Amino acid sequence: MEVAHYLVRNFPRKVARRKIDYFGNLRNMKIADFTRKMVADSLEKLVEHAFTDGLVGRDATIIVTLKSLHLNKNTLPRQYLQAPGNKAHIRGHRSDTYKP
Repeated sequence: MEVAHYLVRNFPRKVARRKIDYFGNLRNMKIADFTRKMVADSLEKLVEHAFTDGLVGRDATIIVTLKSLHLNKNTLPRQYLQAPGNKAHIRGHRSDTYKP
């Protein structure tokens, strides 16, 4: 959704649609179903960590989705992680200080 949002904001409608379709059909693209339970879990994470850790809705959703797919810092490919000090986090996300 984040990629689609970027494309829609930065390209004409037809170009954005073509790029979104291409992106969604990549062979290595995993599209996860987002269930009612995942919505509830995301809202819980958001309420619990928004003020103390700076989590936003997108971050809570990503964390819950990764957990539902049984992905964590030990199962993600190394190139997606970096370790500043002793905290591993996904590059580019504000949730880098969140500890599930």
